[in-house]
Amino acid sequence: MQNQYTISSECIAAIIHRISLCLGDFEGLLYGSKKKITTSKLRDDGSYESIIVTMINNVFIFNSQKIISGSAQIQENIKEVPKEMKVVGWIAGRREVPPLPSVGDRSTYTYLSSLTEKFPNYFVPDLIFGLFISKNVHFESAAEIEIGRQTSVSPFEYKFFNPKENFVSIKVIIENLKDTQPKYNDLSLTYSLSSIQENFDMKINQIPRMLMEECKECIQKIEELTSDVRRQQLELEHALLENIKLKSELYRS
Repeated sequence: MQNQYTISSECIAAIIHRISLCLGDFEGLLYGSKKKITTSKLRDDGSYESIIVTMINNVFIFNSQKIISGSAQIQENIKEVPKEMKVVGWIAGRREVPPLPSVGDRSTYTYLSSLTEKFPNYFVPDLIFGLFISKNVHFESAAEIEIGRQTSVSPFEYKFFNPKENFVSIKVIIENLKDTQPKYNDLSLTYSLSSIQENFDMKINQIPRMLMEECKECIQKIEELTSDVRRQQLELEHALLENIKLKSELYRS
């Protein structure tokens, strides 16, 4: 059965931002879902063809360079996987190396596979691996409209692999962008952040949780306002009825 892999552009943006901060190597977990979808394409036997779609929606980047070195933290974060998501794989960010899996990546896969058996409700089978490489090319663009504000450009390359198939390269579709099946040096992308933004720690891992808390607060306020509006509406209707009664009694007298 054919497999299709998709990653959200927000997830890619979070990884790129972490690379652009130039804080050294890192690793993280990829959160998402895996579903079997029936397509509209017919087979020779008259049945519809199905594909397995793996969607990557979120990423959690660890403070340590290696996932294995933070075993206590990873087991804690596994149980805090976003609702309706599971761990679908992991990523690594490195500097000035070819985009190829290392011996350490194979050890990480073995470790995560053991966790998959231990926590089957938090993992999908057949994890994937994303490797992001930043290059040591750093320059500043002077072509800025605002005077005194420059943009730092950080080139990088990326590639995804299927560890179960001996880390064979796989195609991953990025929403609203392009797929990730370039050969080494065939594609070089850049992502820029202003110097002001670079000095500002966005705390990527806390942003989704903060947004959820803000959404809950907004919903709570809306519910409170809705209750107040309903109460005021009932009071207004009651006042109108009382007004009609008073007018009726006035006309009778």
